[in-house]
Amino acid sequence: MNSRYPGYPVYTAAIFVSGVIFIILSVVLLSVSAIPFGDAKQYLDSLSLDGNVDFIDPAKYGLAVMIFRIAAVFMALSGMIFCTAKKRVAQMLAVFAVSLRDFNRDIINYIGSAARGDGIYFYAMLVFTAIAFAIRLMFINIPITYDESSTFVNYAQYPLYKALSYYDAPNNHLLNTMLIRLCYDIFGNQLWALRLPAFFSGVMLIPVCYLFGRGFFNKQTGLLASGLAAVSGYLINYSVMARGYMIICLIFLIFSSLAVYLEKKENTFGYFLFSIIPALGFYTIPVMLFAYGGPIFWLLAVFLGKGKYRSAANVMKTVVFTGLFVLLMYTPVFLVAGPGAVFDNTFVESKSWSFFVKELPVSLISTYRIWTVDIPVVFQVMLVSGFIVSFFVPGRHKNQGILFILTEMMWIAALLLVKRVVPFERVWLFLLPLAFVYTSFGISYIFGIVNGRIRADLFPFFAIVLTAYLSGIMALNFSISPYEKSPLPDGEAISVYLKDRLEQGDFIITTDYAITSLEYYFLKYGIPHAYLKENMDKSRRLYLVLQDRLLKDIKKILHVYGVSGPGYKPPVLVEQFRSSCLYVICRNGPA
Repeated sequence: MNSRYPGYPVYTAAIFVSGVIFIILSVVLLSVSAIPFGDAKQYLDSLSLDGNVDFIDPAKYGLAVMIFRIAAVFMALSGMIFCTAKKRVAQMLAVFAVSLRDFNRDIINYIGSAARGDGIYFYAMLVFTAIAFAIRLMFINIPITYDESSTFVNYAQYPLYKALSYYDAPNNHLLNTMLIRLCYDIFGNQLWALRLPAFFSGVMLIPVCYLFGRGFFNKQTGLLASGLAAVSGYLINYSVMARGYMIICLIFLIFSSLAVYLEKKENTFGYFLFSIIPALGFYTIPVMLFAYGGPIFWLLAVFLGKGKYRSAANVMKTVVFTGLFVLLMYTPVFLVAGPGAVFDNTFVESKSWSFFVKELPVSLISTYRIWTVDIPVVFQVMLVSGFIVSFFVPGRHKNQGILFILTEMMWIAALLLVKRVVPFERVWLFLLPLAFVYTSFGISYIFGIVNGRIRADLFPFFAIVLTAYLSGIMALNFSISPYEKSPLPDGEAISVYLKDRLEQGDFIITTDYAITSLEYYFLKYGIPHAYLKENMDKSRRLYLVLQDRLLKDIKKILHVYGVSGPGYKPPVLVEQFRSSCLYVICRNGPA
């Protein structure tokens, strides 16, 4: 035992100490469960942003108490097992440690073999990663979007215990919110800092895309797929947006890579990551459910097809552990906002069959257009052809590729049919790198790389030229028209202009989406939100903020706000910004 597991005595002592800690925690949980409802309600109200947790009532609190006591019993039993069967548990921990060592060695060897054996392919991938970094850096300070400002204003500006428990809408991407808060604490309220989690997820996607494509198909596939991902306008857009979708992209590709690894080699630590990684995805956005089923059912199908039933059982165990991890991480949300905030909000409610059948094809067509908006038609034909050809490549690659994409698509179709929802186009972002992998495999076959009909070292130059060409097209189009436009591109300039001009009794009116952008910049520059939130009827002077494209509707907007009657003077233009105008409207009499 000691030669195979050199840390075994240490593990035994650590397990015993852990058992004692578990027993202590069980006592703490029992004590917490004895707190009266009134005292617990008062404390939970202090955690809520609005000061009132209306979800909690005596009946539901009783359910929470029962859960706490069940958890206390579980911890007490675990603690006793750890203390009395410490040698057996230590052996299991030692096996886990060995699997961790083997996993690290396998990953290092795989990356090392790619660096040593792939030659120009690997170095070209590094160039693509540098290009991805540079392009994303160019756009990291584009004006804040509505969803980003909403994320910071409603969640990330608050301490983590509030930000990670207040869940009034799925707009709170919890893991992303946590990372944004950490970046905010380190770098301050800088827009580029709030976007760092998405930014680095987008950059890291490039080498992961290469390694996944290389391991699943071949190095030609990995190279071209990483190049396409580096210059994809849609991926770039979400790499410079403080949202969780790019994190989901990266997690899905890592999760898929783990599935490929476990198909080739059994590893306890690998299965542990296979449980943890998707749980982090679920903690980011619940739409991870769409991405989750493909790798799971693909690995199950492969194991069952080979008669490896114990391996298939291990996969099912990861599903259970993933569920437990997700429930644990969402516990603060369930206690403060209630389970319905996650499972029963307006975004996940089932639609009618007529709506579903009518709108889903429209949404899918829109998704394709967004994915390819920067790409000329001739290149779209090439990419689509490569994707189709990938299903007809002979050999093991064909069966492997068809099975993987088939399980993913069947899983997504089943979820859509059961829930009858039409997700936003951005929900499918995680599929774009996967589509690039399949497209690249088909194109590499068309070039004859798989069968060796032309020199393999010619393919990297093709990938580099294509990537460079598409990056130029993307940079031009993206700089002119970002996919997720800010509702108020001049929000920062307007806020700076108003900072020293606003006086008591002033009030700002603008469109609903633009007001959220101003809320963010007012926080950044220390301008009181009272100018945006106070009762307009008590104001003596109004500032009207309008984008140029809405100027034709100025009378309609004034009418909506009730400031077009005889009680107000006509609006006077006081400042013209790049794409917005600022008007001042004074009252004819006292407020």
